[in-house]
Amino acid sequence: MYNILLTDDEQIVIDSLKFIIEKNFPNQFRLITSLSGSEAVSISRTQKIDIMFMDINMPGLNGLEAINEIKKCNPEIVIIILSAFDRFKYAQQAIELGAFKYLTKPVNRKLIIETVHSAVSLLIENRGKMAGDIEMREKLNFVSSIVESDFIYSCVFGSGTGTELQDYLDYFKITAKKWFFCCIEFPRLAKEKRYDTYLKLHDVFSSYTDCILGSFILNRITIFIPLSTDIVDMQSTQNMRKSITDLMQPLYSKLAFKFESDIRLGVSSEGSDLNFASVNYNEALLALDRTPMGGGIVFAFGIEEDGKIDEYGGATQVEILSRLQAGDVSEVRSKISMYCKKLFNREDGDINRAKNALFELMIEARGIVTRLDCNYKNNAFNTVFSILSSTNDRDEIEKFVQQRFSECVVAVKEIVSRKENPLIKRTCEYIHDHLSEVITLEQMADLVAVSPYYLSKLFKDVTGENFISYITSLRLEEGRTLLANQSLSIKEISHAIGYNDQNYFSKIFRKKFNMTPTEYRNSLL
Repeated sequence: MYNILLTDDEQIVIDSLKFIIEKNFPNQFRLITSLSGSEAVSISRTQKIDIMFMDINMPGLNGLEAINEIKKCNPEIVIIILSAFDRFKYAQQAIELGAFKYLTKPVNRKLIIETVHSAVSLLIENRGKMAGDIEMREKLNFVSSIVESDFIYSCVFGSGTGTELQDYLDYFKITAKKWFFCCIEFPRLAKEKRYDTYLKLHDVFSSYTDCILGSFILNRITIFIPLSTDIVDMQSTQNMRKSITDLMQPLYSKLAFKFESDIRLGVSSEGSDLNFASVNYNEALLALDRTPMGGGIVFAFGIEEDGKIDEYGGATQVEILSRLQAGDVSEVRSKISMYCKKLFNREDGDINRAKNALFELMIEARGIVTRLDCNYKNNAFNTVFSILSSTNDRDEIEKFVQQRFSECVVAVKEIVSRKENPLIKRTCEYIHDHLSEVITLEQMADLVAVSPYYLSKLFKDVTGENFISYITSLRLEEGRTLLANQSLSIKEISHAIGYNDQNYFSKIFRKKFNMTPTEYRNSLL
């Protein structure tokens, strides 16, 4: 991973650069910041900096003087000047000092992205001449695996919009209009073997088709597989599903031979709307749950045909439970009504078999909710067996089933919309307890064991603020509280909330509250 140092005496400029780089180059760089030329020099002497953005006009040691010092200890660094000064003499001095680019403020997002791309290309070229491309390719593969996992996480938990998920596919140059999911379970996989299995699995799937692999969650892994254009052009759903079957059956045989004979695969139906990717994932998961414990492969679209779920046709259990997972009240109600009609109107009229199928369906529904929230309780489910056993009235049975499912849909929607996320809760608690310390996104990502890109995105989704803004707001509110204590100097307060530069604290305090810390303190008297 490359280290980029962002140096500017205005925090807003640093925040803007961080936002652009993190959004467009997820997990590819470690970003370090400094608010002065002297601080940049100090950082460069203790850390290996690959790329540096440097402002020219800063108090104390200016940008050009700082570059001169930094070049002495790190001649290979790629320097990008970012300054409001467009005078020729500054540009000339910067070029003479070995600056790679000289950009004048304000700089648009596209130019920043292009410049970073060019800087990385220069680094790769320079290092390739010295050490070859092998190590660089390994780094790129490592970054890609992290992005793949982030994509699968976003699909599984429904945390990404269709547009955001499409950005991932653009990153991997995947243009497919249709796709499907495959969930794989390795029953006897030891924890220490997961990474080695992941690499072998990646090789096997890549030899058959394009794909995106997630990370192992216990002994299960999820794979996103795009359908090739020629398959999509078949148009016929039947032909398309036959192609999925023809692809996955030999793959399953190869995996069973290469890994474990009791390996289990669940395959979803084809999807085309990334906004509902979690629904297709859930299909694959449900298909996996119906795979024999001794090993095998089950297709979600084949469940109805082989009689394992809905031998009567109509809306299948997979479709009902998928819509439940998506929190779709009207679709769940409609499909249950269709399903009940088919169950009750079967030729032999055996009501007990219909009740057994509905009993299993309700237990599956409760299982979905409890997987989302292990504390979920609904005492009405305790009466499921007794209610179904006590009546053969079809309207009464359907009404009971509809009520339980309505309760489950409400619970799913409430859980998904709930603001308190365990990962974000832990992050916020750490920030509250360590306000006086340096807190970076990378540091927090390591603490909660996710990638910086995923944490940044999830943090914004849950709190409504980006990571930097949240910390800044929290520090300023704490600073305002401490100002009521007249025994503390402003410098002491500044340090207590994580700002070593008192002037910077005063600057951002005034920007937020329209008065300096001293003016605010005086207003309390």
